[in-house]
Amino acid sequence: MSKTLKNALYVIILILLVISVAFITNRKNNKKEINNIKIGIIAPLTGPLAEYGEAFKNGVILAQEKNPKSKLTFVFEDSSEDPKKAISSFYKLRDQDKVNLIFNWGAASSQAIAPLVNDSNIVFLSNSSEPEVTKPSKYIVRTAYRAEDYASTMWDYFRSKGYKNIGIVKLDIVFFNELLKSLEKEAKPDEKVTVVDNYLSFGDRDFKTSILKLKNSKTKIDALGVFLVQGQVSQFYNQANTYGLSIPTFGTDVFESQSELTNAGKYMNGATYALNDFSTEFKNDYKNRFGNIGQISYAANSYDVVTELMNKVNFKDRDSIMSSLKSSNFTGVAGVYQYKNPDDDRSFSAPVVLKTITNGDLNSNH
Repeated sequence: MSKTLKNALYVIILILLVISVAFITNRKNNKKEINNIKIGIIAPLTGPLAEYGEAFKNGVILAQEKNPKSKLTFVFEDSSEDPKKAISSFYKLRDQDKVNLIFNWGAASSQAIAPLVNDSNIVFLSNSSEPEVTKPSKYIVRTAYRAEDYASTMWDYFRSKGYKNIGIVKLDIVFFNELLKSLEKEAKPDEKVTVVDNYLSFGDRDFKTSILKLKNSKTKIDALGVFLVQGQVSQFYNQANTYGLSIPTFGTDVFESQSELTNAGKYMNGATYALNDFSTEFKNDYKNRFGNIGQISYAANSYDVVTELMNKVNFKDRDSIMSSLKSSNFTGVAGVYQYKNPDDDRSFSAPVVLKTITNGDLNSNH
């Protein structure tokens, strides 16, 4: 063999060795990356909405326990559903914890975080019903139902009962305002939604004026929406009983608050609301694990979303994550999730169903 041919073979062998080493190193790096996927969870773990945040966190914990082989790790941050605190949590998870994706509960906190996403190398999941949340970045996806879904479900129920005149006693917050707008939009010409009273403070606890206004009104209200928060709902029902107000009532996700169900006792029986569902098996597993079912629909949502992240999502980069999420049509404990993109409102969530309070428990009307 000539010296020239030998040198050529040596060069080829050297090139192959370099390629092999690079390939092995790349595989190791990719494996390392896959084994170090971090998910940031932001929720109100303290403050007036802590019951929501704890349920949201518990759903993640239960998903971890049901999927012990998953390589994903989770970092929890408390927002107290305060926009400034939520932004601080976002930066901490992005810059210090180097997470690949952030999953947040809440409308106000999501609205605060959303404008920051485009300049961050992460995907942002928002458990919020407000479509505007997804507008600032193509890397934002909502996992909660839309207010329109709530309104459609409630009006189906009202019409089945022959209810045309709907009254609302509400607290002036973004979430309740969105639900109100959707109820008004869904109403037919011969149907009407009337705001009886609009409270401005989370601290309001005296609803006597509203109750007496309803009791003495010459205009018949067929059903009353109690759009109030924890600490207010049970007070309203107790005071309504004291002053003899008897009227069909409906509400919001606050009706899944364990403390409100307990404090209102039998006075909430028969009240309805619309929200995502959960399976009986999940309800039993959750109650056995955490001792309550307060805000369990949000636990079911976080459980399903996190399970999908564990089993189906490609975390190579955020475009790969988004591609995976957009094909996330799956069945979870809350039902069938379908990805939707109406008017750039990227979202996937389970169906909304009607629920009724019966003896202090939560029952779905399928």
